Amino acid sequence: MSLAELTSTVSLEMAGYTQTQEQAGYLTASASSSALTFSVNDASIFSHGIIEVEDELCYVSTIDKNTNTLTLAPFGRGYAATTPASHAVDVKVVNSPAFPRSAVKRALNECVSSLYPDLFQVASTTQVFTAGTTTYAFAPVGAGDIMDVTYQDPWSSEYVPIRRWKFDKYNHQLTVWDGIPTGYTLYVAYRAAPTIFTSDAALLTSTGLPDSCADLVRLGAVVRLLPFVEIPNSAIIAADASFAANARISTTSAATLARQLYQQFKLRVSEESARLLSQYPVRVHYTR
Repeated sequence: MSLAELTSTVSLEMAGYTQTQEQAGYLTASASSSALTFSVNDASIFSHGIIEVEDELCYVSTIDKNTNTLTLAPFGRGYAATTPASHAVDVKVVNSPAFPRSAVKRALNECVSSLYPDLFQVASTTQVFTAGTTTYAFAPVGAGDIMDVTYQDPWSSEYVPIRRWKFDKYNHQLTVWDGIPTGYTLYVAYRAAPTIFTSDAALLTSTGLPDSCADLVRLGAVVRLLPFVEIPNSAIIAADASFAANARISTTSAATLARQLYQQFKLRVSEESARLLSQYPVRVHYTR
């Protein structure tokens, strides 16, 4: 599952699937990354304020319903720290998006980053063994606990486990005490944190997580986004606010639902963690 697919699925789930319909049109002419006017199919469905074109947020200041043209404010491109980009004809334009795609993608990446050390990817590196040297620098990016150390026997091509080694994670040093012929290559397998998505086309497996974690990552993103639903409602609680409106609006329902989904999220993390540990059990070794 790619980042684009995960983003669309989370957006659909946040909208209650088809319960909440987004108000959207499309571009009838391409727009450069600096253009301050957009031609759309029907300007009447848009309002002043924020619109979303692909991953970019823009701020509309003027709407011409006769020419179906949206004019943006001078600060209107790349609004809210999004990136200005060129857009092609027929690209969807969303009026006042409840959950911008940029926010959904950020929540997905935050979820992926938070899963370590419960979930991890297995990475590897090599080190040529030198006679008389037992300690080697070991500091690959994102390295966690070492899981296994082996060397390849050139005669049988088998990977022989090394039984006596120790990893100093504070000084990033690997010490090996087994007698190994000089010039042999050590193969070190270690746990590494999942990497975040870098493009829409990037698959979940590119993060180091298996496809079975797709629902888990979506849940984590929803849990991060859902509490923000209540923030606009908090503005109603004012001296001149309508008491009837206050009675109709719950200021805790989204937070309560987020807590319930968080429990489901934690359950899925524990399930995936157990599966991962069964697939990559800890190898017993001596540390002296």
